[in-house]
Amino acid sequence: MDIMTKRPRGACAKIGVAVAFVFVLVVVAGVSAATISYRNAEIDLRNQIEAKQQECELIFDQVWKTISQQGQVTADYRDSFRNIFVDIMDARHKEGSGQLMNWIQEANPNFDPGLHAKLMNSIEEQRMVFTREQKELISLAREHKTMLQRFPGSLFLSGRSPVDIPLVTSSRTKESYRTGTDDNVQVFQK
Repeated sequence: MDIMTKRPRGACAKIGVAVAFVFVLVVVAGVSAATISYRNAEIDLRNQIEAKQQECELIFDQVWKTISQQGQVTADYRDSFRNIFVDIMDARHKEGSGQLMNWIQEANPNFDPGLHAKLMNSIEEQRMVFTREQKELISLAREHKTMLQRFPGSLFLSGRSPVDIPLVTSSRTKESYRTGTDDNVQVFQK
């Protein structure tokens, strides 16, 4: 019997084993809960990144379809206007030599530059939407990479790799970043 606690010596040993067992159980449960929590958060973020990649692909498709179709409408309008104007001039020229100069006094069809302005605005707007989505994708990938690298996430998520995100840029941009220079400032190549 222990003089201090007035308990049999075997009882103290049993209590010590029970306390140690409960402590180990709590630690294992805590580590398991943390592992599950980190893994679930990583899976959520990975799925969010993959969904954002698909969203960017859809937006990119929309950008080029919109620009292409508006460009086709603008080109068709230009060609139709040219044909109408040529027909008017041909008709005036055939009727007699004095008729050709009447076009100065008559109301003639006017070419509306509004379609070109709309096309230009669409290009700018669509590219801005796509750029914004790509920036959001980059931010999500950064957050995911940080989660994998920072402690204690690095312990619970070891073996997981960062999500690879494809960024859509031009060959010109890639070349400029590769060389570190961009000397081409001429907008319209002739």
